[in-house]
Amino acid sequence: MQLTIITAVKNDVKNIEQTIKSVLLQNFKDFEYIIIDGDSDDGTSEIIKKYLNVSRLSYFRSKDINLYDGLNKGINLSKGKFISFMHSGDFYYNNSVLKEIFSIKNLSNYSLLAGDVIFFKDKKVNRVWKIPLKQKLSFYQVPHTGTFFKRGVYNKIRNFNIMYNISADTDFLIKFFNLQESYLLLNKYTIFMCHGGLSTSLKNILKKIKQDLKIIKKNYNYSFISVYFRKIIFKILSKQFFLQDKIKLNQKLMMQKKIINDENITSF
Repeated sequence: MQLTIITAVKNDVKNIEQTIKSVLLQNFKDFEYIIIDGDSDDGTSEIIKKYLNVSRLSYFRSKDINLYDGLNKGINLSKGKFISFMHSGDFYYNNSVLKEIFSIKNLSNYSLLAGDVIFFKDKKVNRVWKIPLKQKLSFYQVPHTGTFFKRGVYNKIRNFNIMYNISADTDFLIKFFNLQESYLLLNKYTIFMCHGGLSTSLKNILKKIKQDLKIIKKNYNYSFISVYFRKIIFKILSKQFFLQDKIKLNQKLMMQKKIINDENITSF
């Protein structure tokens, strides 16, 4: 099996179905889809159960410590050669994204496949994260949501450190790049990411800054301020894109949402 897709969710009845349908609408079929439900009580579980007749979908319900604890549970259950994550509310750029990626030759030579991500809020794009096309990247230049890691990487790093309830992905990416393993930049948009998750929520911004600084200091010692400053500059610059691109991406956003929402669930 080429791929395991993991969604960890708790109490997101408004958005979970959009994500599930986006995954199931992919015309690439060599994957398993694992949903970890953190004991939702708002109707999320009932939405998920509508899709249990899909053979490649597996559903597990249990209390978790935080998002990354849920993701770790999914990783431990995974069977795919590569692992990727789809957070509730996010959806693929189109229905052919996975087919385009996994038709690339010699993917087994790479430990990481990294794609670009489009952030949106409500019905508008508010940020584009494009990975710089250069040979040597730093951890802060890769959006974790758009990544496909070889499963063996999680064995080496021992999954996410759940002590960091907001920035465990930062910790993981630093550890990965310290391994100096090979990666492939896909140079294509992979996911529309819903603004308002753990790392993008305003109420968590101070916690994220504190955790990021702690993680970076642990790995870069006295140069951590310089590294964090470069990270902030990159984040600021990555928000800039031409108006024409924004118009096109907004159109694409609404078109893909319509494709997903118009699909009759009985056809799966």
